[in-house]
Amino acid sequence: MSLQFKGVRGVSITSIRVPPAVENGSAAVVLDCEYSLAAHEKQGLVVQWFFRDHPVPVYQWIPGKRPQDNGPLKGRLNLEYRASEDPYHRHRALEIVKPSTDLGGDYRCKVATFDNEDTQNAHMVVYVPAATFTVGKTKPTISTVNVTCQVEGIYPLPQLELIQEDGPHGSRMAVKETTLFVSSRDGRYDATLYRVLEDKHLPVDTVFECLLSLPATEYQTVQKLSYQPGVTVSDAIPPPDNDIDKDHSHIWMSSGGGTSIPSSVSAPQHSLDSVVSSSDEQTLQNDSKSTDMWQSGTGRGIRAHETNIENGANNYFRLRILELLLAVVIVVKYFG
Repeated sequence: MSLQFKGVRGVSITSIRVPPAVENGSAAVVLDCEYSLAAHEKQGLVVQWFFRDHPVPVYQWIPGKRPQDNGPLKGRLNLEYRASEDPYHRHRALEIVKPSTDLGGDYRCKVATFDNEDTQNAHMVVYVPAATFTVGKTKPTISTVNVTCQVEGIYPLPQLELIQEDGPHGSRMAVKETTLFVSSRDGRYDATLYRVLEDKHLPVDTVFECLLSLPATEYQTVQKLSYQPGVTVSDAIPPPDNDIDKDHSHIWMSSGGGTSIPSSVSAPQHSLDSVVSSSDEQTLQNDSKSTDMWQSGTGRGIRAHETNIENGANNYFRLRILELLLAVVIVVKYFG
């Protein structure tokens, strides 16, 4: 806004120079407000800066006096900074010593005299680069792939885009129907973008590109991932089922009460399924040896000697019963 009296050229802001984006914690940054001033207005000049919606100025300078900082910028400015050697333009600018995210937003410069005033606004973003930025894949099923872009510790709210490249010389297109999750912590954002795709719809040589950018800044970075549709050994094998009660079909029991198991099985991680075709087999007899019989994929064993323990217990009780009957016969014979 500029107020002027008829026939008199009043104060007027000719340029406001505020960097649109600076990195958090970077070197000092200058916000400058250039103006033209009539000779008769110099004695009533006041330069003020306002920040966001704060009703009082965060900076004020009157020629001949020391600049004053206030509010969010208190202690954050270099009050000795000079934008010009002209005594009526010397301290018109702000020098923020160490910009941080809390100092990002709208700035308004106001130049006033006894007769009129002028104001102009500008916006500055203080951004934080990504702490981590990755693109990866998982195989939810044999025939699908989940491509995920993940960024952590960034500010302001980022933009993520997933792009599919069909081979080294193929077309590039944005992947649609993606899902985005965003959370915040300690004044920073974490974001995850993903999309599950079917292998049959992907070319042999597919490259996924994850594009990360910050609005109103020049900050932009890319991560790429090459993918060959199909099944790999690591992706195709499902995790083992650790519940032995769910499936007993993989437990071998011989008809004679013994257990046959390949000799190559020497640790819990070997399953019977993986060695069922082996010709080198041993037979575990019903003796006191504590050889293990393993269930497929569980790492849990059943001891073959448990049957021997049960048989021994039964024989012990039979012997005790016979001794008791013999004692009864003797008592009846001699005292009956």
